[in-house]
Amino acid sequence: MTDRINKAFLRNLAELHATSVKYLEYLKWSEKKKDEITSHLSRTAFPKIKDDEVCLFEGWFNGESLVKIDSKLYGQLNELQKKVVINTLCDGKIHEITVETVPRSLFGMPTDEVRHIYSRIAVYDEEMLNVIYYLR
Repeated sequence: MTDRINKAFLRNLAELHATSVKYLEYLKWSEKKKDEITSHLSRTAFPKIKDDEVCLFEGWFNGESLVKIDSKLYGQLNELQKKVVINTLCDGKIHEITVETVPRSLFGMPTDEVRHIYSRIAVYDEEMLNVIYYLR
């Protein structure tokens, strides 16, 4: 009985998360490898957002990653943190995103090869996103 309730709760939470998305764009990447570092490059226009919205760069490249936007360090991605808040860049203009990844997991443990798993720009209703994080 408890397993059924937990599965139903998680399914409803996933549906709530999906309905809180106001904008979603999946990104395409070019890739360069140099030694152990793989650089992914994408250019896209970031949407303009309202005060009650949050814009996230979400992605996973199968390793420890640094996220640079317009050549400035903006955040990192790893197994536990796959989102970077980019609200201050949401101006409707085109920006260049570079993700530099090494094939390492937490604490420097080697991983399989670096590869793009997914990446997107997503705008959420901030209050709903906070509720979802709280419930998780």
